[in-house]
Amino acid sequence: MDNIPIAMIFSSMLSDMKCDIWAYWWGLIAATAIGGLLLPISNVANLAALSIAEERGIRIGFKDYTKMMLPPLLASGLSATLYLLIYAII
Repeated sequence: MDNIPIAMIFSSMLSDMKCDIWAYWWGLIAATAIGGLLLPISNVANLAALSIAEERGIRIGFKDYTKMMLPPLLASGLSATLYLLIYAII
């Protein structure tokens, strides 16, 4: 979901350059690439938050851990899959 505004920005930039046919696709490719690069950073931030919480004595259960770590992992996998799918189509 985070990639949709990025795709719109790239699409509008490319359509201004008279690349109307491919504007949406290149915007989507750029958005998935950028999203795929940013999601591992959020995973590292989540791991850092978990380690800081454990150092301070805050116990984090498995349910809380999966709530923090699973969505970014799923999103990065989905982003990479979408990127490869679009790349294969083009």
